[in-house]
Parts: sequence; C-alpha cells; structure tokens
Amino acid sequence: MARTSPAEKITALYERLSREDESQTESNSITNQKQYLEAYARLMNQYDSEQAALEQSIHENGIDYVLVGDYYIPAVKLPEEERPIEKWGRMHRTYLEDTNPLLLNHLILTGRIFSYLADLNEQAQNHYRRIVRQMMEAEGMKRQSQMEWVRAMNSIANRAEEIVKAEMIYA
Repeated sequence: MARTSPAEKITALYERLSREDESQTESNSITNQKQYLEAYARLMNQYDSEQAALEQSIHENGIDYVLVGDYYIPAVKLPEEERPIEKWGRMHRTYLEDTNPLLLNHLILTGRIFSYLADLNEQAQNHYRRIVRQMMEAEGMKRQSQMEWVRAMNSIANRAEEIVKAEMIYA
C-alpha cells in the first residue's frame, strides 16, 4: 500500500447530535464540536474554510440555496424599499392578483414588486392631487357656507379618485 503525502490527505469533519439537542438546529455542543474539529484540522493544515462554507450552500441556475436541516432552500433576499406602499399601491396589487397573477408573480420573484408598487403609488398620489387642484380652480370654490364647500370638496375628491382608478390602478 502506497503512503500518501500530507498534502494529499483529506480530512472530514464529523459532528454528533446528543439527545438534549433535538429541539434546536445547531446547539452549543455542536458548535463546540465544530470548533474543536476545525482547530484540529487547521493544526494539521488540512482545513479549507471556503470548502466548508460551500457544503452549507450551493449556487445553481443563478439562485443561491442554503442548507436548512435536510433541505436546500432558495436564499431569496428582497431589496429594502424605504418608500411606503399606500392606498393606490395596495389597490393595484389586489387588481394584479385578480387579473394578472403572472405579472404579479414575476415582480415578486424578481424582487421588483415593492419598487413597482411604490412608484405607482407616488404617481397616482401626484395625479390625484393635480386633478383635485384643477377641479377646485375650475369650480371656483367660493361658496357661501361651510357646508357647501365641504359638499363640493367631497364631490371633487370622489371624482378625482374615480379618474385615478380608471387611468392608473385598473388600467
């Protein structure tokens, strides 16, 4: 039998589960065992930390997968969106769920759903304000009593909302 040189040796790390560790994914005893084994492998110059990290995750078809228990789960991270998704964005999302689920799923899976809805929400809100302002100027809004002014403003707000829904939300 031929002897192998130290550079050709391969070290396998082994971790053992104890009965008290059944309820946790990685307990203190497993962490300690891993640290002892990694330290020993480093002493023997046979430990590659990059290879160990690759055993816990894989990259396939442009998607990163992470090992959780016995299963590889896609490591999907949605981009952070600071802008709120308010009334108009929520209405459009509901509309997409009912009428175009393929587009909605595509936006979700590509991570663009929040920016898409936030952009639409901002555009719809700006359009709504512009319409209300234009209608107020067109009607003069110089009513005699407060109740007439409130009635006129409610009418303008309702008409402006219907216009935005027809032109942007349900289009």
